[in-house]
Amino acid sequence: MEASEVRVADGLPKDCVIVIPGEQALAVIQRGESGYHAAETVRLVNRGESLEEARDRLNTACGVTRAQVAAMTAGSMFGWHLRGADPATYNEDGSLKR
Repeated sequence: MEASEVRVADGLPKDCVIVIPGEQALAVIQRGESGYHAAETVRLVNRGESLEEARDRLNTACGVTRAQVAAMTAGSMFGWHLRGADPATYNEDGSLKR
């Protein structure tokens, strides 16, 4: 199924930047697609900046919130049709709402 055929929640950006869990690298998640695409970490991280700081800077520059990043991460890993892929499921800091 192509990304354009996958139903995704409202309010998700076209893509976002994540830190790959367990690795020292950045990646890009694209709305509606499974998995991630490796990013050129060396070119994206400023001198003295952590991966997390680079991720936050890049997402903020594109208007992507932490809730959207959390939803995009869940969607890319578990499916775009699930509640976890909806940014309304998360608080501003990207944690699940209770």
